[in-house]
Amino acid sequence: MKHHCPFWVLRSSLTVMMMILLATAAAFGEAIVTLKSGEVLRGDLLSDTNDVVELRVYSANRTISSRRSVARSDIQDFQNETPAVAAERTDYFALSKFQLPPDQEQSPNFYAQWIAAFEKFLKNYPKSDNNLIIQQHIEVCQVELKHIAAGEVKFDNQWMTPAEKKPLALTKQLTGLESQRDPLAKTVAAAQGQLTGLQATLPTFFDNFGKPIGDYQEPIYGTQDDGSWHHYSVRVIVGQRTVQNPERVRVQAAIVSCNQQIASGGQALATLDAKIQAIQIQLSQTQHTPPPPPPSLAVNPPGAPPDKPRESLYYQETTGGETRSIEKDR
Repeated sequence: MKHHCPFWVLRSSLTVMMMILLATAAAFGEAIVTLKSGEVLRGDLLSDTNDVVELRVYSANRTISSRRSVARSDIQDFQNETPAVAAERTDYFALSKFQLPPDQEQSPNFYAQWIAAFEKFLKNYPKSDNNLIIQQHIEVCQVELKHIAAGEVKFDNQWMTPAEKKPLALTKQLTGLESQRDPLAKTVAAAQGQLTGLQATLPTFFDNFGKPIGDYQEPIYGTQDDGSWHHYSVRVIVGQRTVQNPERVRVQAAIVSCNQQIASGGQALATLDAKIQAIQIQLSQTQHTPPPPPPSLAVNPPGAPPDKPRESLYYQETTGGETRSIEKDR
């Protein structure tokens, strides 16, 4: 008679086995294995025999892991961390994410939380080789807290009053926007030049009556019964279709592409120019100077002819016996 193990007992056994495996891996700690090929592996040591070392290897940010078996003959150097060393490394890795932006101060609570985390590390690992760096982080936070208490703000890692920072921050924004506008304006101008050339080429594909040049008729084939008692299918012409001049098709497609590029680029330029003008107005208010005029887009609507030059009309006027020429715009 067969006895079946209840499912809950089997599940509990599997859970216990997994816990034992995890505990065993943790007991071994993290290993650093340098292969003779120069490759360095870091991960949890799962087993260590005379012939093979088995690791669970992690990526640099420890988000991806894989099981790896390495032959002892391929290993040049082998270091195995103790659990205490592994804990210190893990805690320091978490603190290594600390950074302060150069152009923005933080809230007092931000500094207080980081100072507490740094002090906890110093307390837990008083002999750590990283304590000098941790202590420097604490001092930096304390210095910035003093500046904030004095009402100062941060820009380019310098502390100043809010009134001093505003024009500097606006100038930096303006420089960034202008650096985006310049290459975009050149791209739009190049597309406009290409469009002009394509539009000049397009009429050469039509005759004086507007009829396309280079098009030809191509037969369309089908099959039909030959009418014999064998009922063979024969290939016959069932119609015709017009094949357009491929070069004209290419030019027309390029014109459409240029028009789209000019339209999207002109819209992007208008958006950038609006932002640039807004910042220039703010800068003029802080510096008490009139803002410069808005930049010219120099973008004609897609398909529109270029701007016509100004035409002038000259006429003569005689006053008091003196004749002079006067220019008048048309």
